[in-house]
Amino acid sequence: MRGRGFREFLSKLDEEGEVEKVASRVERRFEAAAMIKEKDPGKALLFLSVGEHGRKVVANVFGERGRLSRALGAEEAEVHRRLLGALGAPVRCKEVSDPAFREVKLDELKALPVLTHYEKDAGPYVTSATVVARDPDTGVQNASIHRLLAREGYFVVRMVEGRHLHQIFQKYKARGTDMPVAAVITPHPAVTVAAASPAPAGLDELHVAGALVGEPLEIVRLERSGLDVPAEAEYVIEGLVSVEKTEKEWMTDILGTYDLPREQPVVRVTGLHRSEDPLYHAILPAGSEHRLLMGLPFEARILDNVERIGVKVVGICLTRGSGSWLHAAISIRKRSEGDGKNAILAALSAHPSLKGVTILDEDIDPNDYEAIDFSLATRFQGGGNVVVVEGARGSSLDPSADQGSMTTMKWGIDATLGLSADKGRFEKAKIPGLKRAGRGGRA
Repeated sequence: MRGRGFREFLSKLDEEGEVEKVASRVERRFEAAAMIKEKDPGKALLFLSVGEHGRKVVANVFGERGRLSRALGAEEAEVHRRLLGALGAPVRCKEVSDPAFREVKLDELKALPVLTHYEKDAGPYVTSATVVARDPDTGVQNASIHRLLAREGYFVVRMVEGRHLHQIFQKYKARGTDMPVAAVITPHPAVTVAAASPAPAGLDELHVAGALVGEPLEIVRLERSGLDVPAEAEYVIEGLVSVEKTEKEWMTDILGTYDLPREQPVVRVTGLHRSEDPLYHAILPAGSEHRLLMGLPFEARILDNVERIGVKVVGICLTRGSGSWLHAAISIRKRSEGDGKNAILAALSAHPSLKGVTILDEDIDPNDYEAIDFSLATRFQGGGNVVVVEGARGSSLDPSADQGSMTTMKWGIDATLGLSADKGRFEKAKIPGLKRAGRGGRA
């Protein structure tokens, strides 16, 4: 896998004219984030000089579904099934002795081009870090994406309660021992996708990354922490997560709103590694890259759950307007009356944060807002075609949910035609020879 990671993919994008380079010096505080936002979801951005140390920063590499699929060597229509296959058949890693990075002095932390993104954020955040930790009971590693608030010489790590890293942290806390971690920045794209995936507890996401590319992921063991990390990475930060010391942090979430301040553990940095001319991957919070990397693995999970009940999924999209998190549009191949409602219930059970589901016929593109609106306007009638679930557990990201009990009302709309309907009456007219039909906005 060496030499076929992030850098090679970026180079291919550059050859194809899909990388916009920024040669002028750009400030870490707000300026870089503003430029990423202005270009989102366009070409990948390569900043050649960020901050007073002039480090390279890359952004929006995976801001479009086609680019993310290509990074994994998959067709866009098959990327969900590729991920499901990797989760079901992980490939063990291969240890090597020559990583792409070397250890440097901790003084170089100040040169890390961590961006400050939004006006009221607590400070600059590392937004793309794959955090690796080892379960002290089983010895199995976990790799998951977490944002790190950068302070002077240390970090504050955001951990969602109940997620796997938090569960492992609780075991260290019970022992009264700080938790060793390694934060990996800009690894092979498969590592980032695997780390964002809803893998079951006890499954090492680095093995999932290997399965995504069809061969063992090359890893190295860090001497200080004893953790295994991808041999291909631009930065690796070793640290100890304190079981006693916390700080309050808050940031912009996937909906583009400010999350609630929370007390989170402090990470003391114990080691720093980087490549010769490192590329720092910056993910803009609430940007296309953030939404797609976070949402796509859960689209796969929803697809799998819907098909487990016997309903064929043709297309699926967690919609942009909902942060690619709270609402789903799913097109199905309807074979029985009731398939739409069953698909709604299966989708809601697969993704606890999901608030609303729209089920569409197979000729409707769930990624196209205009097509969805057309379906609602021409094929949907209320009454029995609406499913409502009151008092269900919702997402902490939804500001309209009950913030005490974290419950919300969930809904589903079955916008599919009845099997006895005259489908010719609902067919969109076509012009022979027209190569590209007009489209609405991406969902």
